[in-house]
Amino acid sequence: MAAVTLDAVKRHLNITGDAADAELPTFIATAQAMVEELVGPISPVEIVGERHTSGTCQVWLHRTPVLTVVSVAERTGGTSTPLDPAAYFLDPDDGSLTREGYAGARFGGSLLLVTYEAGRDPVPPGLQWAIMELTAHLWRSTQAQRGGRARTDTLDATTGAAFGMPNRVRDALTPWLLPAAVA
Repeated sequence: MAAVTLDAVKRHLNITGDAADAELPTFIATAQAMVEELVGPISPVEIVGERHTSGTCQVWLHRTPVLTVVSVAERTGGTSTPLDPAAYFLDPDDGSLTREGYAGARFGGSLLLVTYEAGRDPVPPGLQWAIMELTAHLWRSTQAQRGGRARTDTLDATTGAAFGMPNRVRDALTPWLLPAAVA
């Protein structure tokens, strides 16, 4: 789901007509995907049956921030046993799911299946601005008459930038950046 509307982007770009209505949604989707690569899901999205190796006290969900856990089930062979929400604790920011109960409690079974919703609700205005500004940057880079570079492989100092994400957008994302991944 798009975190910003076509109308909001058109206002941001000062576009009053509808000539760009067919093309702009692609730019919006691209900008949102680029931002989500750095900050995680923006609009709420349901992740169904994410698999984790069981037998540990804690697992980390793959998509953060986590809005809510829908279900957790321990699976052994072909049998899944749902867990009561009181049996685990979720840290929504880092996505850690910790088995509750006695000290050293571990998730059972051979596999842990987690269904959850990740993203933000509501979407913070700063993230919406970043998507609109990145959309504007990508759009203008294809519009020679707007000072961007034309759809060619050439670039000179007077026609615009050859980079994908302006520093002002990357800087605006700082409060929401995902932590560095560990291999």
